[in-house]
Amino acid sequence: MSTRLRSMSITISLTMAFAVSAQDSNNELEHITVNGQPTSSLIVSPKDSIVDGPFGKNKQITEISRTLTSISEDMLEQLSIDDLQDVLVLVPNTYAASGFGAPSLPTIRGQLGEVFQEGLRRQGGNNGFGIPLSFNSVGQIDIVKGAPSVLLGTTQRNGGFVNLNNKTATLTGSDVSLLVSAGSWDHYRGQLDIDKAIEEGKSGARVSIELIDNGSFYDYSAYQSEDVYVAYRLLPDAQSSWDVSFEYYNVDFTDNAGINRPTQNLIDHGLYITGQGVQPNGSEVPGAFAVISPTGEVPISRSTVLTDPDNINNVQTYLFHSTYERQLNSIHSLTNRSYFQYLDREEIAQNSFVEIIDGAKTA
Repeated sequence: MSTRLRSMSITISLTMAFAVSAQDSNNELEHITVNGQPTSSLIVSPKDSIVDGPFGKNKQITEISRTLTSISEDMLEQLSIDDLQDVLVLVPNTYAASGFGAPSLPTIRGQLGEVFQEGLRRQGGNNGFGIPLSFNSVGQIDIVKGAPSVLLGTTQRNGGFVNLNNKTATLTGSDVSLLVSAGSWDHYRGQLDIDKAIEEGKSGARVSIELIDNGSFYDYSAYQSEDVYVAYRLLPDAQSSWDVSFEYYNVDFTDNAGINRPTQNLIDHGLYITGQGVQPNGSEVPGAFAVISPTGEVPISRSTVLTDPDNINNVQTYLFHSTYERQLNSIHSLTNRSYFQYLDREEIAQNSFVEIIDGAKTA
């Protein structure tokens, strides 16, 4: 029986194929030619990108014997990438752990990685966790797996690294872009970018301003930030270039640690176990090794998490970058990279996490 059914299926398929072939031979095909210009400069494959810094100057990815993914400025805009989690979604075997709600370090191949900006290690606070990054100043992102190159100096983590390359000013013409977005739960974002040549072929300046005002589905959660980025580019002569930039970033955000006491009933039906936790020494202050004696279950909203209206979480920072390059001869060149960052942070979370950075300076 099974053999007969297979034979019938093959016969029907062949008959249909011959019928379509006969129909095509009786009809003339119409030829349509479409002419046009591409409307986007999006690089679909990042393999054509130029990487400058970690492994030398202006290297093709094919010249670098490392696992590397490069994301251009066009890709950042076209794919709406504006935080570290968005970046790592594109790169296999990477993710950004939500350490107290604001990932600022990558996890690559199961190990923590580093964050560099213009080839210089960036100050990120306590163990690098907790401080979000603004992409308002970013022109290209290079993600590399494995230990950082010795060209990047002393490092601490060996999973890999993310190198943020700053936007640079144009030396020809001018360009103005305005991006505005709005979403559910009162998510609003606006960015104005002005790029203009001051003296054609000689110097140029760029200003980028970003404002974010986001509410949240979760109780007592929000995200408000202001970022101002100014860049200047100068070609003093035919052999040298100088890029200098300044960025001011101020952000108020919420560390969303989720909800504790997970059970299947909480996941399926939103039922939360009640009861007071008691430490081994008898203290009822929340702490390690506290044992809870359940007293029942109560319904709890999905929006209720370990946040509090009295939580404080503010970061103010400003960064200065300078890159001077001079071609000495056909083989050798001189590059000087300078960096200064001022960081001030105050976080007091009612779920027993406190971090205060009182004016840290990094050069």
